[in-house]
Amino acid sequence: MFDSSKEKAIADLTTRLKLSDDRLKEAIRALAPKHTDIERAEYEAANEENLRLQRELAQLKEMPVAYPLEGVPQWDVGAPMPHVLSSGYRTILLYYVQDIDPNWDGSYVKIRSTSSEEVYRIAVVEFHHCYAYKFGGPNDEVLDRHPLWNSGLEPYSAHRIENSLWIKEEMQINSVHSQFDPEHWQNRKHFLFLFHDELFECIAGGFSVSVQSGSLVDIAQPAFTTIFAD
Repeated sequence: MFDSSKEKAIADLTTRLKLSDDRLKEAIRALAPKHTDIERAEYEAANEENLRLQRELAQLKEMPVAYPLEGVPQWDVGAPMPHVLSSGYRTILLYYVQDIDPNWDGSYVKIRSTSSEEVYRIAVVEFHHCYAYKFGGPNDEVLDRHPLWNSGLEPYSAHRIENSLWIKEEMQINSVHSQFDPEHWQNRKHFLFLFHDELFECIAGGFSVSVQSGSLVDIAQPAFTTIFAD
């Protein structure tokens, strides 16, 4: 049945999102030259409004929606260097946590090596009852071609995907099984992490996080052992 009120709401949101797009573009242009806190605040407000409208419109259209994932430490934007350990049942994601150096003046770039013994803060994210995961491209330079772009995605951020097409596809595949039970899928969630050079996403029941100090190799060793634990 045709729902005129819903169509009207979609049209209204589409118009508001277009105006928000224009506002955001103007705010981005204002950041290009030397700018003040005023231009920065306008950009942040415009971006927040734009993401909110994207999510509202996608939700109204019953499309996938990307929401910020709470409880996940922000990674180093330039060099998060994510690593994945997985056994098919346990899946662990490791990455460098963002640390602000108060002495950094922006005049140099610090090169980081995974083989370095230097101590850093490393996030260890274990996904519980992980059904499947993907790890690799695309990178941040082509995110505007990602299927979930304009549905609430934020670069360099972690997300939970509501109304996930990936989960629906997997449910459809499994539906032919004689013991298929759709209730078993009710607690499964779609998580998406957008790093600098790659992305990580998985379908899992949930996750737990710890932040540990050490070299990446030192932190990865016990995580690797966990993969083989009963």
